[in-house]
Amino acid sequence: MSWEREKMDAKKNRAGLADEERGQKKRRRWIYWGRLYESKFQAGCVAKRMEEDWWVYGYRSPKEIEIFQTRKGQYGVRYVWD
Repeated sequence: MSWEREKMDAKKNRAGLADEERGQKKRRRWIYWGRLYESKFQAGCVAKRMEEDWWVYGYRSPKEIEIFQTRKGQYGVRYVWD
């Protein structure tokens, strides 16, 4: 039975189906904002601006935005487009 499964998977790969359609999860790739901030409030302001200003500048809004803390205690913003 396993050879039949491999044959079916090979057909799907040739057909160019997406990872989700093949039953595999796509790994999330975070994009990090180029600056760290001293307070969580400052990082939160940048994150909120990224969420709300998309219509002003004409670009897509990121799908997910997150504030993270480094080991040194600084805060940063990271986001995902897809």
